[in-house]
Formats: sequence, structure tokens, C-alpha cells
Amino acid sequence: MASVYNQGIHVDRDEVERLKEIARKAERAGQSLILLPPHRSHIDYVTLQWIFFRLGLSLPLVAAGDNLRIPLLGEFLQGAGAFYIRRTWAGDALYATVVQSYIDILLSKGYNFECFIEGTRSRTGKLLVPKVGMLRLICNTILREKASDCWILPVSVQYDRVIETESYVDELLGKPKEKETLWQLVFGGGGKLSLKLGRIDVHFAQPWSLKQFLTEQYTAKEYDRMLHSLGYRILNDINAVTVIMPGALVGTVILTLRGRGVGRRELVRRVEWLRDRIIGKGGRVAEFGNRTTGEVVDRYDIHLSKLIEGHSGY
Repeated sequence: MASVYNQGIHVDRDEVERLKEIARKAERAGQSLILLPPHRSHIDYVTLQWIFFRLGLSLPLVAAGDNLRIPLLGEFLQGAGAFYIRRTWAGDALYATVVQSYIDILLSKGYNFECFIEGTRSRTGKLLVPKVGMLRLICNTILREKASDCWILPVSVQYDRVIETESYVDELLGKPKEKETLWQLVFGGGGKLSLKLGRIDVHFAQPWSLKQFLTEQYTAKEYDRMLHSLGYRILNDINAVTVIMPGALVGTVILTLRGRGVGRRELVRRVEWLRDRIIGKGGRVAEFGNRTTGEVVDRYDIHLSKLIEGHSGY
């Protein structure tokens, strides 16, 4: 990882080298990489595209909900590789057939492909129950031998600061979800330009063969059960490479406080204790770089206090 805690996208060098090796192997065989990240933010769409561009890898096409097909933003995302599908198409056999045929074409030609395992953005940062609709289409393609194989690539994407934070807080406090607009994406809920993302940590799990998984697990009678098993295996792989961001450490400690408050020195001590406990249990914490724990606490304490003050009227 980069040694300085600053703005930008941070990746692990060993994971990147492993990814490049598998990507070259898949390309030689005409096979696709299936990127399966969690969905934290609309910025997810461009984060992985930027990494693949910088690594010189074939950019993935991205399955996006048709709620994002809005002026300017929709065209931008489509130009970056997004294709739009309905949120639901239950009972519409023709639409399902068209989408299945499109997935067959993508995987048969070896295009890299990205979709979100949760199906929607998580408002809390926690992983949601996997949605298996797209996984079903991908598995159908391999089972019907429309493509020889594809490589499942679980990805963890963690943000120093999610640009939709204020709108997420509103929704968690009971406000109805607002329809996506370019204004909402760029300016968030606070009316100020909010593209200062801070640090983004991206980690790639070990890719694995979907055909091998299907060979070991598939039975026609247990197809739905197998799909859910596949979904939870992907979530487990994402969890295994996920790092805990410094803001989460500070927020967790604040949420556990009793009484009226805590002094800075005690807050720093508790954050260091929590970080050490997580690492001691085998968890992963994003590096602080050249910042002290006190500097990290000060930075997030200011941000969290503003967020709380901004919603104190509820």
C-alpha cells in the first residue's frame, strides 16, 4: 500500500500483480473477468474503471440500474462502459431473454464484466444480502456452454468518505429516497461540491474459475440454493480482503461512549486499542501512513461532528 495517508486510490501491489497474471491468462483463453464489488457509492462505477485503465487491462462493462439513465450522468456512465437494465423484470420473458442473450455475447467474446453483488447501494457500509439475478444469467451462460469459462473476481472498495453520506443519513432517519440527479450526485445533500473523496482502498480477492465451481456444486434440483451459496461465497471473499477505514474506528468508538463525552487523549487511546484488537483477531485496518492516531482522530472528529450537527433537528 502507499505509505502516505492522502487522497487517491490505494491498491495492494501483490494483489495487483496477481490480478494482472489472471487477466493475461483469461485474455489468452478468450475468457471474461467478472468483477463483483460491493456497492457503496455511485463513484464505484468509475473507481474500478480507472484502476483497470492505469493497469492497462481491458475495461469492464458495467451493469447499471436504469434509474441512472439521466441527462449528462447517464451519457457519461455509458461512455465509461455502463449498460442499463431494469431493476426488475419479473414476468417479462422477452426482456429476460434479451438480457440473457446480451450476457451470452459478452462472456463468449471474453469481455470483462462488472456487476454489484448486493444489487443496490448499502446505506450503512455493511454488506447486504446477495442478489442472485445477474449471477443466474452468468451461470446460465457457462452451463449452456455459450462461453468456456469465466473468472470470478470479488473486490472490496472502501471509502475514506462516501459522497452520498448526507443523503444516506437522511434516508436512515426516515426521509424517502430521492430520485437520482446529476445535482444530487455531485453536490450530495449539503448543497456544496462534495467530490473530495479522501482515500479509497481497493482490494482484490483471489480470482477463481466459475466453471470449476459449477462442476463441483451444480445440480438442476438445487440450482437456486447453489446460486445463493455462490453469492455468499463471493461476500465472504469480499469480507476477507476488506480493510477497516480509520473513520470507522473513530465512529465505532464514539458510538460506544457512555455519559456526556470523552477527552481527546482517551479517544485516541480507545481508537488505538480497537485497531490493535482488530489486527490481533486477524482483521485488516487501512494504514495511517505518516499520520499519528491523534491526527486521524482530529480529522474524523471534525467531519463526524459536522454531520451530527447538520442532522440534529431530527
